[in-house]
Formats: sequence, C-alpha cells, structure tokens
Amino acid sequence: MTTTAAGYVRELSFAMEERYSGDCVAHACSIAALLLAERRAPWIGRIRHIEPRGDSTFHFPLIPTRYAGMRGPAWTTHYIACSGREVYDPLAGEPVDVEAYAAAVFGKSLPVETHLDSAETERLLISGELKQRC
Repeated sequence: MTTTAAGYVRELSFAMEERYSGDCVAHACSIAALLLAERRAPWIGRIRHIEPRGDSTFHFPLIPTRYAGMRGPAWTTHYIACSGREVYDPLAGEPVDVEAYAAAVFGKSLPVETHLDSAETERLLISGELKQRC
C-alpha cells in the first residue's frame, strides 16, 4: 500500500469499486495522518444536508452516486479529510476541490463544513484522540 494520501485514496477507492467498506471516520483519520506526514496541514470536513422543520432539523440521506442502484450506503453526515482546498476521500478516488466535492460524490451542491480545523486535527492526531472527536 502506498504511503501518500493521494495514493491511499486511489487504492482504497479501487478496492471499494462495488461496495463501500469501513467507515468514513476511520478513513478520514487515516488520510489525515498521511496528509500530516506529508506536512500538508490536514483538517476534517463534513457534509450534511439539513433542513429546519418547525422545532426540529431534518437530515436528508447522503447516498454516493457511484453506488446508485446498488443498495449502497446512506449517511446523514459524511466525514472527510481535507488539506487546503482539496478533499481526500475514497468515494472520489482522487483529490477534489472543496467546492466541487459534494456534487461529484453525492450529486448535490452542498458545502463542506469545517468540523475540525488544521490545528485541532494535528493536535488530535498526535494525541491519538482524533477518531473520538468525529
């Protein structure tokens, strides 16, 4: 297996061609660690499609377009590793610009929210607490 974040994302994407495996938090943590090793200042982003409805909030399902019609996964929140303006996620298979990511992966124009900034991501990676915070 490769030791670069981009290579890891490509390999993982290929391995998940027909079916998603693992969980997005674990993938984001692994990719962020590789980005940190590359001195790329990783941060953790998330995608959500939410809508206020009266006193509550409705969370729309996020279904990756690559698994459409294949009984693929659906999430209400999807976590991703980012660096600068690039998103690193096996669903995309390669680094994708933050603005284009959700449309490319979920077929919806949604913002990538900063869940953990680069300073907090680095601190949590070094302490081993990152997965617990997502």
